[in-house]
Amino acid sequence: MRLDEILELAIELGASDTYVTANALLSFRVKGLVTIMKDPKKYLISARDADTVVTELKSTTKALRDLYEPDELDGSYKFESSNGKTYYFRYNVSLAGKEPHITIRKLIDEIPSIEQIKMDRGDGLKFFNECMKQKEGIYLVIGATGSGKSTTLTCIVDALLNMGGLKAITLEDPIEYRYDALRYEPKDSIIIQREVNIDTKSFDRGLRAAMRQNPDIILLGEIRDKETASAALQAANTGHQVLATLHAADVDLAVSRIKFLVGNITNDFSFVRAIMSQKLERIDGEIQPIRVCKVDYELDYTKDDKEVLSETTL
Repeated sequence: MRLDEILELAIELGASDTYVTANALLSFRVKGLVTIMKDPKKYLISARDADTVVTELKSTTKALRDLYEPDELDGSYKFESSNGKTYYFRYNVSLAGKEPHITIRKLIDEIPSIEQIKMDRGDGLKFFNECMKQKEGIYLVIGATGSGKSTTLTCIVDALLNMGGLKAITLEDPIEYRYDALRYEPKDSIIIQREVNIDTKSFDRGLRAAMRQNPDIILLGEIRDKETASAALQAANTGHQVLATLHAADVDLAVSRIKFLVGNITNDFSFVRAIMSQKLERIDGEIQPIRVCKVDYELDYTKDDKEVLSETTL
């Protein structure tokens, strides 16, 4: 199978993720559940098929970068479907048994409302309302890959820009959603999107450049390292509202990670305005977001990290 055939099928099925593994059946994730295409004559991926998909991704993608090993690759991909629409995907290629394993995720093609992502209630609404106050500082969404962190932040940036008179800069790897800048002109708001490894070499370099471009809002795809965390801290302390994701299992572990990342720079963590954890669970047959939010005065930085880890494990 060729890449275009696979992506056409993914779009037809409404799949969020596509899994292509050499010598295995083609599979998708639809409505949160893995679906395996069980006709080997049509959907068995040969080693040659998998190599062809990798070659097509590498030859047409706008950006491709080596990760931790030469055989692990990340990139983004633009696809013109036979239905006349343009879709964007991100992908990861790794080896499994010395053969390619490819995961392709479809990026969102329209901004959902807070009602659609069920953020109009509970701790989701609590976090949303904190962001709408437009105070300088860092606002973090944490959770596992695929839990909807980027969609949540996209929704929040859209709501902020629609308040009017604001400039936002996004730094992502890859760009998850391509905003329509014309949409915000009636509100006198501006959106500038930059992609790591295309428009800037790294998150921290892009973030330091963004601070010289006079934005009100900075969307940071991920705080990955101390350099990026330091730059985010500087942005927060110079009057910017920074929205970002961070890998942590829960809010308490996020606090520990913040201490690890910037504890050598400051002992004042008041720049963190709110942290919200997010995960998806199947409840009564439907995928539902489970969110927990703590705002600045609820965050405890006095606990020893070992104590936090012990409590989390229990």
